[in-house]
Amino acid sequence: MDEVGEDIVELLASHDEELSNEDLMAIEQVRALEEETAEEDDPEPLLHLTRKILADVISKFESGIHDIVNNDPNRERSLKFENTVRSALTAYKMLHQEKVHQAQQTTITSFFTKPAATSPASSTSTSSDDDAPTSPQLRTVQRLVKRFKDSGKVIVLAPLPKPDRPR
Repeated sequence: MDEVGEDIVELLASHDEELSNEDLMAIEQVRALEEETAEEDDPEPLLHLTRKILADVISKFESGIHDIVNNDPNRERSLKFENTVRSALTAYKMLHQEKVHQAQQTTITSFFTKPAATSPASSTSTSSDDDAPTSPQLRTVQRLVKRFKDSGKVIVLAPLPKPDRPR
């Protein structure tokens, strides 16, 4: 424990002394060396295959395949080329489809579910309105969603304040 105390006292005392030019140069060399190693340790920038890039590349390959198949007089060679390129593109087409699927916006109606039947009488109902909304508010929301979907506008949802209900 005394060693730690002595180290602390020595460290504090060293801060009272001014650094010599040699000390400053040594510190600068250490700092430069650390920066060099930090630059070497930095990973390469991450590359991303976006939906747009994938769609563009796939489209260019499809166009190239089309040009070769339509212009090559050797039908066997062009079909072999087409099969080989399409086979190689399969992984990228699947990746593109996954990215498109992930990016699809969830509709507001997918968040609404019908309440579970609580009585046997309601579960045996043979109404043709099984898919009908259960409340006027839900019907209004569905109409608004359809109207916005048809217009191509984007819907931004925000929670509404709860109304004060008299008790």
